[in-house]
Amino acid sequence: MEDIVTTPTFSPMDYFVFSVMIVASLGIGVYHCMRGNRTTDDFLLAGRSMTPVPIALSLTATFISSISILGNVGEVYGHGIQFMWGIIGSIFGVVLAAQVFAPIIYNMKLASINEYLERRFRSQLLKKTVMVTSAATNLLYLGLCLYAPTLALESVTPIKSSTYIVMLGMVVTIYSSFGGMKAVVWTDAFQTFVIILGVIIATTAAIILGGGLGEVWTVASKYGRTQALDFRVGLHVRHTVINTVLMNFLNYTSHYSFAQSTVQRLGAMSSLRKAKLVLYLNITGIAALLSLLNVCGLAIFTVYAGCDPITLGLVSKKDQMLPYFVIGYLGFLKGVPGLFVACLISGTMSSISSVLNSIPTMLWNDFMSELPYFQRASEHVKTIATKLLTFSMGVMMIGLAFMVSRMEGLIQATATLLSVLHGPTIGVFLLGFCVPFCNSKGVMAGLLSSVVFMTWLGVGMQLHGAKPELLPLHISHCSPDSSGFNASTSAMSSLSFLPTEAAPGVLDDPTTEHPLFGFYGISYTYLSTVGASVCIIVASIVSLATGQENYAELDEECLLPFLRKYCSPKPPPQSAEQTAFLESSTAITVEKPPAHVHHK
Repeated sequence: MEDIVTTPTFSPMDYFVFSVMIVASLGIGVYHCMRGNRTTDDFLLAGRSMTPVPIALSLTATFISSISILGNVGEVYGHGIQFMWGIIGSIFGVVLAAQVFAPIIYNMKLASINEYLERRFRSQLLKKTVMVTSAATNLLYLGLCLYAPTLALESVTPIKSSTYIVMLGMVVTIYSSFGGMKAVVWTDAFQTFVIILGVIIATTAAIILGGGLGEVWTVASKYGRTQALDFRVGLHVRHTVINTVLMNFLNYTSHYSFAQSTVQRLGAMSSLRKAKLVLYLNITGIAALLSLLNVCGLAIFTVYAGCDPITLGLVSKKDQMLPYFVIGYLGFLKGVPGLFVACLISGTMSSISSVLNSIPTMLWNDFMSELPYFQRASEHVKTIATKLLTFSMGVMMIGLAFMVSRMEGLIQATATLLSVLHGPTIGVFLLGFCVPFCNSKGVMAGLLSSVVFMTWLGVGMQLHGAKPELLPLHISHCSPDSSGFNASTSAMSSLSFLPTEAAPGVLDDPTTEHPLFGFYGISYTYLSTVGASVCIIVASIVSLATGQENYAELDEECLLPFLRKYCSPKPPPQSAEQTAFLESSTAITVEKPPAHVHHK
């Protein structure tokens, strides 16, 4: 709707604003470090003495990362609001977690979620295998979260993305390593307010510049961004109501039931009622923020409708549209671009610090604490070891951030990579809770088979899968003298629309691509479901073939309550001699004692 506007750099006030946020985050970590973490329980679990509000804010900041902020706005800008239906799946997933799985996990008083697997299947090997896969999944997530905000920073400052990866990675590693869980939770709470403020300012400005909510909806509808009622079930349809709800339902159920970061935070509550309150407060905040980001994406599209920066080559990825808009249209308000970048950094640092705190907790409880050296060591040595472990995880995170920096589409890249290991892990825990006859042999076979299968599928999707088509983007309304506009009239004509041979949201025709394109070309939204399903099916078959679970040794607290009555060990069958003895015993009558004689 308007000409392209660009502002090349930050002002000193902008640098000051986001520097204050970084210094404040470090200050919180230093404060809690000075107060001391005398034991590993203090460092990893905050002494189990936190209150619901900061924990709820911490969980909100954990799951609203810079990937969510940039990715959701870019998704709506390029593909429309179909992805918005995932919010409904998220709500249902958290409700299921709070009412069904969280009570079981909370009552077990676990320090590591993998302790559940050891109790359920009585297998150290399974516990350590899932520990490794979970740690790998979380490290991949850390790399993606660290990389995401460097897109914004690199586009508005002369500093390279690689420099930001190292700088931000080291900052969050330092305060996570020395401050422990209390530092992480209170830093997350502070950063949540920064995230909320940044999202509200960006969304409000985009709505105003777009002409109001009514105009935003009108323009977005004109260009096909509001077509949300797609109920197709085809595996090659990228986003529909069904697959987005299913994906978020499964993922949020898993995150809020089986994720180590959630187990730690709920375990810090003094009662189950408070633990449930944390989950419900958290999903309320997440649903509100995701809704705002969807509106923001529509409004930014309206602002640039007819003069698209992506088509003009001014922006290389749809995930960069939000920072491009803030710097271009709000750059004259000194400090606002700095606040927005602080918002992205807050989303990054909070997500990283939470996971960076959870990985050492899991590794310590599942592996290191069982080593003879640490069993004999003092609490001081154990605390130092956990801090060094946290620091080493931070260094690995920085390396992974460089690896993922060349991937396109933050939401899809995140889901594709994480689902290789995430789906199988979901399957393992669902087997434990919901399939009583599944034994340790079956669950190991299911986990390994699913990981191999999902690795094949995930790599194939990255190499041979279809790239998602953007909805039409126009530059027909650009004026030749627009700032940053250098294309000739003929170039504009040839770039007015992106190719649209495929229907919106449908991937390329499998018959024209790789022989296995029908397999590699399925929507990434099904990956968690496929991974969990393969694990459950293989595990069930192997368990039935190897004698099923021994119910006499099964810990019934590990099952869903309504399944426990079906799994109680039955008494052994009685022999003929035992039956005859019992029958004869019942026939014996006891002679009544004589009545007392009363003397006068």
